[in-house]
Amino acid sequence: MLRRTMLFWTAGLVAGACSTAVSALTVEIQVDRQWLGENNHASKEFQIDVQEKDGLLAFEITRMAHEQKIRLSKLEVRLNDALLAEARVDELEQERRVVYAFKVSKEAAQSSVFEIAEYPFVRNGEEEIGLPGGVIYRIPLKDYTEKCRG
Repeated sequence: MLRRTMLFWTAGLVAGACSTAVSALTVEIQVDRQWLGENNHASKEFQIDVQEKDGLLAFEITRMAHEQKIRLSKLEVRLNDALLAEARVDELEQERRVVYAFKVSKEAAQSSVFEIAEYPFVRNGEEEIGLPGGVIYRIPLKDYTEKCRG
């Protein structure tokens, strides 16, 4: 009986360790025009608008938010692939939508990337504690500058 209990306990420990490893996986997705075209559901999850304003490109990126998650965003401003700056972009939440807005130069838009990282969380009283595993959406800005309206 003790041997059977130890066997089940060991099997449970191994299974638990494996499931933790799988759930801790963070996936990175390149949100370019091709990916949006190939994933019909994705075209309903993201809306990317670009307009020319005052010599800059004004981006407004909307992410549909069906579930509560911890969302972190970052704009990597690059020129000729050299990193010039990184900045957090504040989000504006509107009824199941999260909106990000920022401006970059036309030259910088050619190699700059906007990133949204989403992670599940649990609440501990008032505190939100992020869990391992999530999705990082990387949006290459150059993919959305072609049909820019002034």
